Amino acid sequence: MNHPDGKRLLAALRDGDFAHAGEEAAVRMTWERLPQRPNQFCLDAGCGRGGTAALVQSERWGRVIGLDIDSETISFAQTAYPSVKFVAADVTSAGELFPEHFDVVYAFNAFYAFPDQQAALRALRLAAKPKAILCLFDYLDRGGFTETPFAEKPETLLWRPLSLKSLSSELDHAGWSLSLSDLWERCETGGLCH
Repeated sequence: MNHPDGKRLLAALRDGDFAHAGEEAAVRMTWERLPQRPNQFCLDAGCGRGGTAALVQSERWGRVIGLDIDSETISFAQTAYPSVKFVAADVTSAGELFPEHFDVVYAFNAFYAFPDQQAALRALRLAAKPKAILCLFDYLDRGGFTETPFAEKPETLLWRPLSLKSLSSELDHAGWSLSLSDLWERCETGGLCH
């Protein structure tokens, strides 16, 4: 469902521009733990059709820029949510794209599909302020995902859910940090925050 047609179908079925079932509830639950300041800059990495970016900005939790590699999806988001800025580009170029630096960088159910997750984390670190918060709400591989029949399907071959075994070192290598209390608390809800 990472194709624009799949995204349109899901949006129609769910009556909103969210990629995954329950995403609006997940966004609201996650933002209860994040700073909610109308003037902070937020980057929605892998924003898809723009539903999450529009929700965050409409709730005045921050000024949002949505970033997604799919130009057709970004075109839709720009038309549907003209008050939010959207950019069509690869997440790995985030550090070079924006003159502003972000207070909060987040990805809701998008990180698993980034082909080069380490490069994405480095680019997001470059786009963020020194004390920025990174929030990843995504699929979690508790071990064995790559050995499942689902992982062998052509459309899922490049998917990489978050791995608890490697996440901390991947974040460290990219300049982010993660406290263990944050990790365990967020794992219970499916979201990870720095």
